[in-house]
This record gives sequence, C-alpha cells and structure tokens, in this order.
Amino acid sequence: MPRVSIATGFRTEDGREEILAEYLCDVADCPNPAAEVLGFVREFGGGYAVCAEHAAVRRTDSTDRQP
Repeated sequence: MPRVSIATGFRTEDGREEILAEYLCDVADCPNPAAEVLGFVREFGGGYAVCAEHAAVRRTDSTDRQP
C-alpha cells in the first residue's frame, strides 16, 4: 500500500516538524486515499486497502453473490 507523506513546514509543540501522511488506494491507477482495509496478512506485514468508491463496489459485488 503506497504511503504519501508531506512535510508541512510547521512545528509541533515539542519542536518536531509536522508531517501529514496518507495511504493510497491499492487498486491499480487509483489516486484516491484509502478508506477501508479489506484484508491483512500478518506474515507479510501488509494489507489491502481501498478508497471509499472501490469499497462500495466490493460490498455491492459480495451482496450480489449471496443466495
């Protein structure tokens, strides 16, 4: 899961530089921030996270498959 970090140039109360970080959607060519983790494999130390749009598609697909 790609992570984007941006240094703001501002300092926190303890003097460290404030950094904003966000994970991106794991669907190929999707630039949206990740909103939901669909799975995690402890042995690999990673997961699969998707944006709200792709999470909604996944939920719709899974409800269509139920008998």
